Amino acid sequence: MQQVGNHLADVAILSTDTVEIDLFGRSAVNRYYYACFLETRRAVTLIHPTLEIKHKQLPQNLRSTIARIVRAEIGRAEKARLISSLDAGSSRVLLNRVVSELAEVLEKSYKLRVIADYQPELRVVRQAGHRVLDGNSSTDIRDWYRRVARNVARITKLWKDLGHA
Repeated sequence: MQQVGNHLADVAILSTDTVEIDLFGRSAVNRYYYACFLETRRAVTLIHPTLEIKHKQLPQNLRSTIARIVRAEIGRAEKARLISSLDAGSSRVLLNRVVSELAEVLEKSYKLRVIADYQPELRVVRQAGHRVLDGNSSTDIRDWYRRVARNVARITKLWKDLGHA
């Protein structure tokens, strides 16, 4: 999905036609959102395979259900002396940071995806060499996936370090 988003964004960025800029820019937003959603879903299903994952609820699921499960595993590992108290504390800080950033990106990208899909009156426009939709530049939008992938890798590693494959 990320590659498709990149291609669509490139078409929008290189175009001088306002209709193409808008249409390809909207489609790029949509693909970038789904790339982020699918990458996050991969980590969530690793931690909670039976969780019903809905787009709008995923950020809250991360902050509540997923964070609670991982915190419990950190506590279990600490209690069993599989990890030190210092490592448990570091793991909790990491978990909080990862969950917060994932939820933030998903909320922002979902909101913009809804605008791109359902509010054609808000157009993608050219601004200072970028394409912008509702105040979000093409550079920021492209960065969503990098942020998500980095944090999915972190939570996946943490989960594996806690003894889960």
